[in-house]
Amino acid sequence: MARARELLLTTDRSIADIAEEVGYPDQFYFSRQFQAVTGSSPRHFRRPSSSPSYGEYRLSTGKLLANAVRSARSQLATTTVGEELP
Repeated sequence: MARARELLLTTDRSIADIAEEVGYPDQFYFSRQFQAVTGSSPRHFRRPSSSPSYGEYRLSTGKLLANAVRSARSQLATTTVGEELP
C-alpha cells in the first residue's frame, strides 16, 4: 500500500491504473483494501484542495516524527549520564 499511497499523491493516474500497478486487477477490491489499511478511500486520500489532503498530512506528520526521533537520538548519544538535556 505504500506504493499506492505514493502514486496517489504524486501522479494523476486513475485509481484503476494504480490498483493494477500494485497488484489489484479489481479497482473496487483495491479501494476496500486501501481503506481498511489507511482509514481513507483512495479518492479522499488524494483529494485536491487548497488545504493539504489527509494523505499529505499523514505523510508530512510521519516525516516530522522521524526527524524528531533522529534529533532526540543524537542528543541522547552526546549526553553523559547525569547531565541535563537542553
